[in-house]
Amino acid sequence: MNKNETMFKGLSKAGLEVLSQKAETVNLNEGDVVIRENDVDEGLFMVVDGTLHAQKKVPPKKMKTIKSFNPGDMFGISSFISAKPSRYTISAETPAALYRVDRKILQKLPAELERYFLRKMTVLARDRLENVERRESKLTIFNMALMEEMFLQATQNAPGIESSEFIREVISKIPRLPVFALSLAGKLLEDDITSREVADEVKKDPSLAGMILKTINSSYHGMAHEVSDLHDAIVLLGFNAVSQITIAEGMRRSLPDSPLFREIHDHSQA
Repeated sequence: MNKNETMFKGLSKAGLEVLSQKAETVNLNEGDVVIRENDVDEGLFMVVDGTLHAQKKVPPKKMKTIKSFNPGDMFGISSFISAKPSRYTISAETPAALYRVDRKILQKLPAELERYFLRKMTVLARDRLENVERRESKLTIFNMALMEEMFLQATQNAPGIESSEFIREVISKIPRLPVFALSLAGKLLEDDITSREVADEVKKDPSLAGMILKTINSSYHGMAHEVSDLHDAIVLLGFNAVSQITIAEGMRRSLPDSPLFREIHDHSQA
């Protein structure tokens, strides 16, 4: 398998040949800018050779590198789909070559290439969404830990405050997430945890396991067959979704089981 076939996995040799003929080839020297932050270029770019980086202005007047693009990577999806301005300045870190495909070119490509680009865009959009969800989960857990730390610092700096009847009464009314929710949510953020290990942890709480199976078998996911294996359900849902279900179930158990709360909770799960 040659270099191009490895980079553009999923494309036939004939498809690669058509792409090289139809796409606009962009050759870059080191430092050349492809697109500047806030500019619009309604083209999809695929890296054929070299390395590029996406940078963003940060105060006072510095450029921060956000990500790098290597052969086989694609960028420019947001501008291609909705003509949105670029969030970054993208330039060549080394001498590089790109394929650029706009809407007019895409419409003239054979079905194989059109499907290829749609698959690539779908995967990139999904990865971006999962990355956002993962950051949100981390932020939620961080905020919880920060609030507890702030409270501890405040009480430590005020000797005797913990013995105040008023303070004890207030604290007793503050709902706390169950230990299982904080523990499992924390483990889900570990980079080296496996889906099998997550399944073993979830099995310790039958109610949570049932909630995960109920979620994967809901009409929203449209499974052709019922999923009964917990490990399979976790793999299909992904760690981000399992983390959100864990926090939601923990909140359900920690908050008062009132008609109002049940109504809000049921609506959020619908």
